[in-house]
This record gives sequence, structure tokens and C-alpha cells, in this order.
Amino acid sequence: SYDGSCILAAHPVTVRELYRALFRAIGRRTLLIRVPVVLARLGTLYMKSFSSVMIDALLENYDYDNARMKRDLVTDPIPFATTVADTVAWFQTRN
Repeated sequence: SYDGSCILAAHPVTVRELYRALFRAIGRRTLLIRVPVVLARLGTLYMKSFSSVMIDALLENYDYDNARMKRDLVTDPIPFATTVADTVAWFQTRN
């Protein structure tokens, strides 16, 4: 039996890599610009739809240990780009 919990993190992916995969999946080109953290935090003072908590979340470590997931649940995870493409396709069929 399975007790406890684990993070389903098959692949360590940065936010930048996530956006690249999303835009590839929807077939659009994009220009991603890296903004210095200080400038992003300053921007949260003027843009009410953003907060410093959002900046903190983006800066958190995304490289989780997935050994337990691979041992107990999935030994051969689906490639990240495939997962993103499948997810985008699923949402597109819902419209």
C-alpha cells in the first residue's frame, strides 16, 4: 500500500522552458525577455495585478527530487514537451 505523499515532478523545468514549450505547442513564436528581479519587484508597486509573492514563487527552487515518484508511480515519465502539447490539445478541444 502507498502511504504519504510525493511531488509529481518528472522533469525539472524553468518558467522560461515552460513558456517555450507552451508557445511551441500552440504554434506561435514569441520573444521572452528576462527581467531583473529588482525591476520586477519594483513593477509590483505600480501594477496591481502582480505581487511580490508572485515574484517569490517564480524564484523558488523548481528542481524537486522525483526518486520516490519514479520508484512508486511512474518509472518512465512522458517527455515534458509531449505533456505540454497533449495538455494544450486537450484544452483546444474544449472550446
